[in-house]
Amino acid sequence: MKAALAAALLLLAPGIARAQDAVAPATHYLPPDFAPNKGGFLEGWFGMHLASMEEPVLWAPHALDGYRSRFRMLVLPSFDQPYVIGIDQRADGRLVLRYTRTKGRGGYGGGPIDERRTHTLSAERFAGVADALAAARFTQRLPDNNGGREFADAPRRQDMIACMDGTQLVFERLDATGHHVITRHECSLDAPTRALVAAALKAADIVPDKNRGDPMP
Repeated sequence: MKAALAAALLLLAPGIARAQDAVAPATHYLPPDFAPNKGGFLEGWFGMHLASMEEPVLWAPHALDGYRSRFRMLVLPSFDQPYVIGIDQRADGRLVLRYTRTKGRGGYGGGPIDERRTHTLSAERFAGVADALAAARFTQRLPDNNGGREFADAPRRQDMIACMDGTQLVFERLDATGHHVITRHECSLDAPTRALVAAALKAADIVPDKNRGDPMP
């Protein structure tokens, strides 16, 4: 038990070491029942960056008004610029992608917006992300995998991956069935989640660059 707890702490070590002083924004980006948000730590870290990117709160009661579905992937490289990819399917069927990068550092504080672009997304690339979400059984995944499991009904892994410096990711999905959010470190991604990362990066016309801190599919 102690070994598992130590490994779980190691999994979040980069963020704990550098984002521990983050102050939660006035607008909370994580739902109250998000279990990994112990003591508001993840709200302070993730919320700080989402607020600096001027992102909407996807679990809010009216977040789906005017939309059929919404997806967001927040990318937080320890030492590099953080960014977010959002994909909205609007009520009229239009598909819109937004990309925002700030001058902050993913494992440290947020910063002013460095680049922002919004454009229409092709049906093919939207389908790529939708198919990846379905293949990953996204809404069935546990909020985090620190306990060695991706799903509640999956056997617990015997080994724990100690993720040090790298990139933390936050995935969110909102549709008529509800809102679901998970967080994973890039070193602990399984194959279906890596495929989801690849589909989101492709949708945003991002060629992964390890030197820039992009998660590598």
